[in-house]
Amino acid sequence: MEVDFLCLANSWKHQGRCVAGLRIGDGRWIRPVSSTPDGTLFSPTYRYRDGAEATLLDVVRVDIARANPGYHQPENWLLGPKRWTKVRHYEPHAAWPLLSPHIESATVLFGTYGDYVDYSAVLRNPLPSSLTLVEPDEVVWIAQTREGRRRLYAAFMLGGEPYRLSITDPVWFQRLATLEEGGHERNVAGLSPSDRMLFTISLGEPFGPSQRCFKLIAGVIAIPPLV
Repeated sequence: MEVDFLCLANSWKHQGRCVAGLRIGDGRWIRPVSSTPDGTLFSPTYRYRDGAEATLLDVVRVDIARANPGYHQPENWLLGPKRWTKVRHYEPHAAWPLLSPHIESATVLFGTYGDYVDYSAVLRNPLPSSLTLVEPDEVVWIAQTREGRRRLYAAFMLGGEPYRLSITDPVWFQRLATLEEGGHERNVAGLSPSDRMLFTISLGEPFGPSQRCFKLIAGVIAIPPLV
């Protein structure tokens, strides 16, 4: 079965990618996954026939075989064998009418505050969703180097609640890669004060001995005002 979706996340996942978006037509979230144990997409799976990657705000046509929900990721669908097709691309301001109805107004993400959900809790009470679209306030970019590895975070407010989540969107990671250690105001990323910003938040795989599922900024969308 072929499904078209508006791509809102193309995120690093291990040595591959996690791609997700909103289905055209019914607006439900979908996360195409592979048959590997954790569903990671490897190249060329997440690329078009010409070798280009699916980018945010592309409408992507994928072949899906069946639903493959997990306790922590109910939106997962197993991919079929066909290559992906780019149907069209939306400019950010043109995509706004499609995006705005899906912006989450709640201050709690996936049932908890903070940056993770305990997988043990998910096993007891499977999540209704693991993907959401938010419009953050008071964004601060944070650059850190830990154990020789560059890490980038966004600290932000959501309805008065503070969050600090890791950025796994490779395009925005590269955009922020030259920042010095520490915190930086939102506009250093080339944004204007009037630009709106949306984050696609995705819940990751259970990680480490503690089996925590971390909340990740899997997609960043900047929307300039209409002139």
